[in-house]
Amino acid sequence: SDDQEDRERSLAELRSLTDHRLTGTELTNIVESIAALPPDHRAELMVILARQETAEALESFAALIHAETERDDIFFPRWKTIGALGGLTANHGLVIDVLLDGIIHSEGISESAVLDRWIKQGFVDDVGLRAIVTRLAIEATTGSEIARQRLANSARHELLDDYDYRDLLGQIGLWLDLLGTYDLESAEPVLVAASTHPDPYIACWGIIPLLRAGRDVAATDIERAGSSPDSRAILLNEIRHDRLPAALRSQPAIAEAELVGWLTSPMELGRPPSDIEPVTVVSFSDSDGQRTDLHVFRFRYAPPDPLSERSWMIGVAGMYRWADQPTVGHSGHTFSTLTPEASKPIDEHIESIVGVLERWGNPHPGQAATSH
Repeated sequence: SDDQEDRERSLAELRSLTDHRLTGTELTNIVESIAALPPDHRAELMVILARQETAEALESFAALIHAETERDDIFFPRWKTIGALGGLTANHGLVIDVLLDGIIHSEGISESAVLDRWIKQGFVDDVGLRAIVTRLAIEATTGSEIARQRLANSARHELLDDYDYRDLLGQIGLWLDLLGTYDLESAEPVLVAASTHPDPYIACWGIIPLLRAGRDVAATDIERAGSSPDSRAILLNEIRHDRLPAALRSQPAIAEAELVGWLTSPMELGRPPSDIEPVTVVSFSDSDGQRTDLHVFRFRYAPPDPLSERSWMIGVAGMYRWADQPTVGHSGHTFSTLTPEASKPIDEHIESIVGVLERWGNPHPGQAATSH
């Protein structure tokens, strides 16, 4: 097919360039040619360059990735393109800036994984590591200040409806986490400043590296960072529970964070609700005769979110064995069908949700014993 012929021709052309540094008009022409190919073929071409050990090929790779940022990511899938760098054994310094640019200007997951591997394998010297930490510290500080200014002018639940703000929070969280991993001593002032940030998501990612390293963090700061269920879910996943204030590790607080974490997942709604309230706790008897609790909540999204039209909706978290509480361990019954609360009685909501999960393979919890 013409598509196959284009692919083979481009592959042959790029292979011939692996020992040749792309510059000027030649670079522009290659970018134009690659941009015309399907995404998987573009990535395949970049993988060929990324796997070369020559300085010329890697400098060409870096130049093409730089051109990519000006052309709306023409070398997708990016994870495949960047992942190919993981096998390098030489000339790492030529493409460290490529990884840093990805960490700072995109989600950065693939880039940070490769950089972590290089640091652990000793491929990044002290000078290179200091440069990485310095740049991440600057970006984290700048991003935190932007978030602070936005919070001064808008309510947090309004900002969380804005994809750009949620994206900024995700990036700041990654930068702070990497700072704590790469050089906590140098990064400690940045992390301490972040630990008291007015956005609890940023505060929790300032706190987590400090607690991991055994640093003291005021209980009031931890409690404030966990005051929002979306950030509390992160703290519960990342930190030993005995390091957390009691208010954050009660079973109702854990269940609320579990449901909000589920709603916030990119696989679900991708954002926390504007409001959430407990409705009831329903106790069941499991197959071993043990009491297990299902926590039921109502939640809603504020305008202009499209889900605001549904007003309060019902969701559940659990089941949590009574004998193990407080615990994050559950039976996989955390879910919502996003059905408006007013559409039917609470017990019908619960049975509907449990029925959906049963069809998906979760065992029915049995007969409800009590509601409280």
